Amino acid sequence: MAETKRQARMERLIQAAFLDLVQERGFRAVTVQAIADRALINRQTFYNYYHDKYELTDQLVATTFAQLTEFFDRRFTAFTSGASPAVFRHFLEQQEQAAFLSGTNRRRLLTLLDIQYDRQGLAQRCQDYAASRLATLLPASSPVVIQAITGLFAQIFRASLIRGRFLTPGEVADLRATLNRMLAE
Repeated sequence: MAETKRQARMERLIQAAFLDLVQERGFRAVTVQAIADRALINRQTFYNYYHDKYELTDQLVATTFAQLTEFFDRRFTAFTSGASPAVFRHFLEQQEQAAFLSGTNRRRLLTLLDIQYDRQGLAQRCQDYAASRLATLLPASSPVVIQAITGLFAQIFRASLIRGRFLTPGEVADLRATLNRMLAE
């Protein structure tokens, strides 16, 4: 048990050092030595936990993606189980969302969304996930429409992370009115 706690603490330390460095220098400039130096460990300790920075990134992305899909699946489930569209639109007001966008989680999401070294980055996984969920919600819509809505969703989510809050009901209404005007003309 003590070894597991120590291992978990060391993994968190390495992950925090990595995220700090990516925010400061960008993903490509981060080295294993820099991560080890920031975490105040030696390189071998890093290698005891991860093969390289790509494995560390993949693990962080997988864990974060699982949290994101769980978070949004609850909303999609409410929507598909007969709840009104208003329930889906206004889920963003709940306290759980404030916790989801707080401190460490927010920082981790913003950092990981910017890392793209292959097709399996967090941003692409989120886009693919949202597109597949929207395709089931809107089966009559064309792939182009699904892609456009998914892109809009991704931008709203990123802006929400940057601001530290989701859209207010007034902002949702303004967005809807603006889209209606743009599409009607």
